[in-house]
Amino acid sequence: MPVRYTGKKAPPDTSSPDAARERALRLLSIRPLGRTELTRALADRGFDRAAVHDAVDRLESEGWLDDLGAARSAVRTRGERYGARRLERELSTRGFSRETVETALAERGPEREEIALSKSLDRAWKSNARLPSRVRRRRVIDSLARRGFSPAKVSEMIDRFEKKLQNANDNQRGPRTVS
Repeated sequence: MPVRYTGKKAPPDTSSPDAARERALRLLSIRPLGRTELTRALADRGFDRAAVHDAVDRLESEGWLDDLGAARSAVRTRGERYGARRLERELSTRGFSRETVETALAERGPEREEIALSKSLDRAWKSNARLPSRVRRRRVIDSLARRGFSPAKVSEMIDRFEKKLQNANDNQRGPRTVS
């Protein structure tokens, strides 16, 4: 019986370190991955354990794998929307070592955390505009806590935010006269 051409490539030899390496390079071209993450991805695609480890070891020795670089990249891209707690959880889940996670987050710095919190707070505050003040505040704090920001920091920033709004409203009304 003739083989019908489907337009797809033949499935890779799952026991071949070269096939695993090729697939790994394709995965790395999409985004930086850490060693553990790449190992899982190849195993999930059916490659043999030995082929995966050979391919990953080879890629690491060739300089294709850099756990710290991948963690930094994740912090850079995800850090605009999430707080340090969420990023730490995500990076740990992705298989990065505690030391790598701490280094990547430390390089982010508190200023970037504050900028991310400010942007997220602004969005959350506007999206809950129709709610009563206390409900709005609680929902915003809860929402941003789920995004990895410290509830105490969120509350502090809301206080500053509300003061600015109050000052802006007072300035629009003009000077007060005492009768």
